[in-house]
Amino acid sequence: MRTKKCSEHRRRSLIGVVTLTLALIASLLPAPSASAANSPGGNQYFTTGSETVPGANGSDGIEPSPLDAGNPWVATWTASPNAAKSGSCQDCTIRNVLRTTAAGDKVRVHLSNDFNSTPMTISASSVALSATPGSADVAEGTLRPLTFDGERSITIPPYGQVVSDVVQLEVPSDSDLLVTTFAPGAQTGRSYHAKTDQTQFHAVGTNVVDATAASAFPLSQDTWYFVTAVDVSGGPARGTVVTFGDSITDSGRPTRNANRRYPNFLARRILAEAPHAQLAVANAGISGNQLLTDAAAGAQQGPAGVSRFARDVLGVTGVTTAIVLEGTNDLARNRTAPEIITGLQSVIAEARAAGVKVIGGTILPFEGGTIWQGITPAMDVQREAVNEWIRTSGAFDDVIDFDLAMRDPANPKRLLPAYDSGDRVHPNDAGNAAMAAAVDLTALVVPGGSAVTFSASGVRTGEPSTWSATVANLSSTGTIDSANLTLNVPDGIVVESPSVSFEDIAPGTTQTATWRVSAAGFPKAFADVSLSSTVVVEGDIRHDESSERIMVGAESAAPWQTYSTEPGAEFAFASAQIGLRTTGRDFSKASRYFSAAYQPGVLADGASMVTHVDFQDSEGARPWARSGLMVSTGVATVGSPMAVLALTPSNGCALTWNSKSTGSLDTHRNNATFTGSAWLRMDRVGSTFIGSCSQDGQSWTTIGTATPTGFDASPSDAGVFSSAVNSGGADSVVAGFSKWAVRTVAAPRAWAAVDGRTVSLTAAADGIELSRIEYMIADGAWQTYAEPVTAEGVDAVSISYRAVDSRGVTGPVGTIKVANADSTTAAGLEALGTAKTVLTGDQAGGIGARVVDAAGGPVVGARVTFTASGGEFAGGVAEATALTNAAGIAVAPLVSSSAAGVITVTAGLAGNLVELPTVTVTAPASALHASVSASTRAVSGKVVVTVDVVNESEEPVSLKVATRYGTKSVAQVAAGESVSFDFKTYLAAIPAGTATVTMVGSAGTSSAAGAYEGR
Repeated sequence: MRTKKCSEHRRRSLIGVVTLTLALIASLLPAPSASAANSPGGNQYFTTGSETVPGANGSDGIEPSPLDAGNPWVATWTASPNAAKSGSCQDCTIRNVLRTTAAGDKVRVHLSNDFNSTPMTISASSVALSATPGSADVAEGTLRPLTFDGERSITIPPYGQVVSDVVQLEVPSDSDLLVTTFAPGAQTGRSYHAKTDQTQFHAVGTNVVDATAASAFPLSQDTWYFVTAVDVSGGPARGTVVTFGDSITDSGRPTRNANRRYPNFLARRILAEAPHAQLAVANAGISGNQLLTDAAAGAQQGPAGVSRFARDVLGVTGVTTAIVLEGTNDLARNRTAPEIITGLQSVIAEARAAGVKVIGGTILPFEGGTIWQGITPAMDVQREAVNEWIRTSGAFDDVIDFDLAMRDPANPKRLLPAYDSGDRVHPNDAGNAAMAAAVDLTALVVPGGSAVTFSASGVRTGEPSTWSATVANLSSTGTIDSANLTLNVPDGIVVESPSVSFEDIAPGTTQTATWRVSAAGFPKAFADVSLSSTVVVEGDIRHDESSERIMVGAESAAPWQTYSTEPGAEFAFASAQIGLRTTGRDFSKASRYFSAAYQPGVLADGASMVTHVDFQDSEGARPWARSGLMVSTGVATVGSPMAVLALTPSNGCALTWNSKSTGSLDTHRNNATFTGSAWLRMDRVGSTFIGSCSQDGQSWTTIGTATPTGFDASPSDAGVFSSAVNSGGADSVVAGFSKWAVRTVAAPRAWAAVDGRTVSLTAAADGIELSRIEYMIADGAWQTYAEPVTAEGVDAVSISYRAVDSRGVTGPVGTIKVANADSTTAAGLEALGTAKTVLTGDQAGGIGARVVDAAGGPVVGARVTFTASGGEFAGGVAEATALTNAAGIAVAPLVSSSAAGVITVTAGLAGNLVELPTVTVTAPASALHASVSASTRAVSGKVVVTVDVVNESEEPVSLKVATRYGTKSVAQVAAGESVSFDFKTYLAAIPAGTATVTMVGSAGTSSAAGAYEGR
C-alpha cells in the first residue's frame, strides 16, 4: 500500500503526480483553491457522509483522511443542474448512466436538491459499474449501497446538496457508471440535467435501487436526476479540468449513446497523450445557457454563466483549470461584445481569486443557424469582436481558438460542413473530436517543477535492503536550491543515516540518495515507512511525504510451508504476524487461484483454528478479494477437497467449500456485516467445519457449516491464504494475519445443583460458544434447559444432564438422584479431623455430613446447611451451605479464625437438625492468613467471576484459587500483597458459589474462601 501526502506549501504549490514508484511531480498542475481543491461542488452544502463538506457559507472544505493523502479527489463526472422538474413521479427508482473520465478505487456521489424549495428524501441509492456500455445491467460484484453518515436514507434540505460516504469500488476511466436513487412518494421539484444524449432508465412504484438486471427498469428517459457529480480517488488523475459553456460543451449534436461530446474526446486525449499529467474532465455545459442572463423560473437553460460559475466550476472537486466557451446564446439575443466581455472578465476574476487557471475559448461561427430566428450579420460582427478580445487581450491564462479550428475556410462565418450536425450551430461527432484536438494539452498544465520518487523494498531477516529516492529537476531553466530527504521508519527497522541533503540541482538533472536498511527484531510482517521531502525552488518551499507498506521478516519458517498458484507471491514470517502479498485471477468453482501459508496435518477432529486478519489492502481487486483461513486434504494438491473462511473488502465474512467430489468450490455462505479487520475461527467436528467470525474476539457469529466432499478422519492441512479475485490476474492483495493457533477443544461440561427437589443446571464450553444445556427426567426425552427443574411426585427420581457447544459436540452425561424429602435422613455424621481451618474437600481436615436415602444409598447434590458456634470465623461467616458429592458427603465450607478452642457444628437437611461432634481447634506454630472476596460481572453478555486475595500472612506464599469454572495459581505473593483472578464462565447466567484459596508457605498449608452471588 502506498500513500502520498502534501502537507505544507509556503507559496501556492501545485498538485503532484504519483508514478509507480511514488513519484510526486510537483508543480505540474495549477493549484486548486483552498475551498475548491477537494470540495464537492456547489455552495449550499451541509455536513454529511464520512468527510467534512462545505457548510452554507462555503467556508469548510473536505479534508481527506490520511489514507487519501497524495491520492487527491477528482471529479470523474459532473452535470450542472438546470432546474427542478414540476411534474411528479410516484415512487420512482431512477438509474442514471454516467461516463467516467478518470479512474479510481474510492468513490463518493453528490446528490442535488438545488432548485427545490422543499426538502427531498432519497431513501436508498447505489453506485455500480455497467455490465456493457449504455446498459442498466450491473457488472457482477460491483454494486455498492450508498450511505450518508452511515444511513441509506438522506433528506436533502431545500436548495441543498449532499455528498455520500466513501465506498470502495474500482472505477475505470472512460466507462459507464450507474448511480441509482429511490425517492418515496410523489417526487416533485426534482433537480435535473435536461440534455444527456444518453438513454437513462427508471421504474415506478417500487424500490429497485439494488437490482442488478436491466429488466427491473422497464422505462426510459433522456434526463439525469438528482446526481450532479461523482468523485474518485486513488487513480492517476491529480486534478480536474472543467469545461464550462452552453450546448456546444454540454454535448453538441453527437451520435446518441456513444459518448462523443467534446469533453469526452478531450478526456480520451489526456488519457492517451499525457500519461504523466493525468486530469479528470468535468462537463459544466448547460444547453441554451447564456453567460449574462438567467433562464426564466423553471426553464431548463439554467442560471446565467456569471451566476453559476462558482457552483459549477470552482465548486468542482479537484478543479485546477477551467475552459470557458460561452456567449453564443447571448449573441443570438442581441447582447453586445462589450457586455459579453464584461461577463467573461467576471468569471476570469473569480477563477483567479480561487487559484484556478482559466482558458478562454473563441466562439464558433453560427451564420445560417436554424435553431433561432432572426440571425443577423450584426451578431457575427459582435462575435468576431469578442473573439478578437479573447485572442489578444491577455485576460485569459491561455486561449483555445475553437473558431479557427471549426470554421469553413471558404466561408469563415459558417461551420465547416464536415463538422456541422445539420443545424449550422452544433458540431457533430467529427466536430466534437476536432474541438478536443484544438486543445493544447500543455496549456492544461504548468511546465517545469520537481519530482521526488521513493522506492522501498521488503526487508528480509538477515538480508539488508537498499532503498532509494531521486530528486528530479523537471525545469529547463530553473535550479532547485535545495532538497532534504528523511526516511521515517518504526522501531525495529534500522536505517544508516536516515537524512540526506542536496543543493543546486541543475535544470534537467537528478540526484539520488540510497540507504542501507535492515530489520532488528521487528515483530510484524509489515512495516509502514515514509519519505519526508522538502524541496526549495526559487523560494517556494514544498513539504511532501510518500509512504509505503513493506514486508519484513523471513520468507519461510518451519513448520510452516508455502504454496501459490500465482507467480511472484511473497510471504513474510515475523514473531507476531504472517504477511502475504499475491494476485489471484479467480476463486470460485473450478478456478482456484490463491497463495497460502499452512502447516500440514494439524487440524484434527475436535480441533479449532483461529486467526485475526489485521488488514487486507487490495490494489485493483474486486469486492470478493479474500484473506482468511484454509483447510484442505492437501493445500498444494490441485483440486483437493477444501474449505475456506475469508474476510472480503465488501461482502463481509464468507465460507466456501466443495460439495462435490470434483473439488469445485461450488457452495458458499456469507455475512456482509463484517468489515475492516476481524477474528476468524474454523471448528472441526469429524468431516464438518463450522466457520465463525467476530469483530472483537468475544462475540462470535456462525457464518455457516461446511461439509466438503473428500475429507476423512485424518488431520488436515490448515493455515492462512489470500486471493485477489479479479479477472485479469494483474491486481494484488496484501494481508497480515496474527494470533494464528490450532488447539484441541474439549467437550462442554454441565453441572447440577439440587435444592430440595429443584435442580439448577450450569455449563461451560472450552473457549467457544455454548449452544444449550439439555436434561432428561428418568427415561424420558432430552429437553432444552431454560430454568430450574422441579421433580414431580414423592418418589426418588434420576435427572440426567449434558451440554452442547456451538460445534454441535455433546459433552458427558451426568446424573443426579433427587430424593423424597420425607424419606431422607442425615446419618453417618462424623468429625473428619482437627485443624485451625475447617477445609472444604472430601479429604480429612474438615467437618462433613453424609446424606443417604431410605435404602442407605448416597444422595448426590443435596443441599446441607451447616451452623457453627463456639469459635471465631473468617468474615464473621458461621453458617454456610454445601452440596453432597458422589459419596453423599457435604463438607462444611467454614473457616475458623480462632487460635484455639472448641467448635460445635450442626447440620440441617429437609427439616432435620443433627449436631455434629465437636472439634477442638489448635493454633499451628505459624499461621497463614488471607482475606478473600469474590464478585461477578458481565462482559459482552457473559459472566466473569473475579476473586481478589490479600496475603495477610507475615511471609510470602503460593496461591491456588479454585472455582467451579477453573483453577488458577500464582507462584509467589509477597506479605501484604494483593492479587486478582478472573474466571470466564462463557455463560449468560450462573448460580451463587464459592471461591476457595489454598495458601502454601514455610508455616504449612492453609485455606480461605469467598462467596459470590449468582448472576
